[in-house]
Amino acid sequence: FVFEPMLALGEQTWLWSIGYGAFFVMACLCAFNLRHQADPPQRHKAARPSPVWILWAILAATGSMLLVATTNQMCQDIAVTPFLWVVPLSLYLVSFIICFEREAWYDRRVWGALFILSVAATLYLQAQREDVDVIAQAVVYCGLLLTGAVVCHGELVRLKPPTEGLTAFYLVMSAGGALGGAFVSLAAPLLFVGYWELYLSILITTGALGAALWHSSAQWKHLAVRYGARAAAVGTLLAICAVTNALMQDFLDDAVKTSRNFYGVLRIYHVGAGTDDAYKSLVHGRIIHGAQFDHSPRRDAPIRYYAPSTGVGAAIENHPARGVRPMKVGVVGLGVGTLTAFGQPGDAYRVYEIDPAVIDAAQNDFQYLSRSQADVELLLGDARVSLERESPNGFDVLAIDAFSGDAIPTHLLTLEALRLYTSHLSPEGVLALHITNRHVDLWPVVWALSQELSLEVLYTTTRRDPDTAVSATDWVLLSTDRKALAAPALSGRHNPPEASPKGVRWTDQRTDILTILR
Repeated sequence: FVFEPMLALGEQTWLWSIGYGAFFVMACLCAFNLRHQADPPQRHKAARPSPVWILWAILAATGSMLLVATTNQMCQDIAVTPFLWVVPLSLYLVSFIICFEREAWYDRRVWGALFILSVAATLYLQAQREDVDVIAQAVVYCGLLLTGAVVCHGELVRLKPPTEGLTAFYLVMSAGGALGGAFVSLAAPLLFVGYWELYLSILITTGALGAALWHSSAQWKHLAVRYGARAAAVGTLLAICAVTNALMQDFLDDAVKTSRNFYGVLRIYHVGAGTDDAYKSLVHGRIIHGAQFDHSPRRDAPIRYYAPSTGVGAAIENHPARGVRPMKVGVVGLGVGTLTAFGQPGDAYRVYEIDPAVIDAAQNDFQYLSRSQADVELLLGDARVSLERESPNGFDVLAIDAFSGDAIPTHLLTLEALRLYTSHLSPEGVLALHITNRHVDLWPVVWALSQELSLEVLYTTTRRDPDTAVSATDWVLLSTDRKALAAPALSGRHNPPEASPKGVRWTDQRTDILTILR
């Protein structure tokens, strides 16, 4: 929040390196000053391992699972940006300070109640299908992480052994934290088709809290209070189990196909199956990445964000080369392959996609690629890296469709990236940027970069039309040639939200997403 907006990436690297070097020197000085310290007193023989070691590992692992799971969820639902990694990590570390600095700071009644409230808010958020405010999402997920981590680490401190057992305690705690993070990062994508490790972390934390309450209630004198508290603990755990199970069932029942990998969760929905208006749609997180009707003639029509009435559709259909010679079109972000439906015999479409699961879905579950009249070439990998390795392609239209999801790949919208894109355009080529987004306003970034590169700009907005299956969408068309955007069907569509917005200049050294949050 302070250094990232102020300093470029290289400056941050040097500052961090200098700080780390200073830390190394001071650590060496501490070791040097301790060289004459007397031998420590003879310690008592450590107790033999007991089942409490398992509890240490479980509680430490659960806190780590909460950290990684909530960070993943925030990046999926909000954006992939450094400040959304730093905030959860900071809260996770604060939970250690709260619990280990002074045991009195962890009051099970207070933090337990706050955790249950955070769980209720999180599950309510998970059940929402419509857009949720970005700040509300961040507050809820961060609240869950902080309260859950404090509960886990607070109960961990309560189980801390005497001095002679602290070495084993901290060793097991560190190993448990590493195992929790490894489970979410490595095992969960193989075991779960959704981000269910978040639910698992919630259930384990609730179970640990309930077990601690059950154990401590044995000393309570009033039987009604004792058994009432135990019943409340069991009932809360069962209620959370029921809600999470319902959410998982709803997740599975709605989709006809679900897959998960490093890049997130993909689901395919079949709406209105068996009717004339039946269609399939591909969803990543909460974002629709394309759809296709089942039956002709609508099956071959580009729809949603890519309909002929959208900016990219108009750019392709009104390009000077259309119908005169074969066109070369580049696409960054495959989706279901909708843009290839514009292809005519002889056209060449070169599509860049980083997620192999998206390619699999487009080839096997949708028919745009197989029915396109153009010669379609798919390239797996990061589009910018691929374009940097290629000779200029001379694209008549290059569509960058990587910003409509909640995870914004900022490296695809920097000054250096736009220079790269324009180098791959033909003399009358058009660069089409899809900037539709729920949480960030990319127009100031595009406007600032277009001014610096002296590009012609045309901002197009398309309203939602359920009758023609068109989604509300914003495309910005850029070109080095004024004539490329002069066609009447294009020139009359310029409708920017502001004539001259406050520019936000992104480069490979500095991308500040905080200033463009909606």
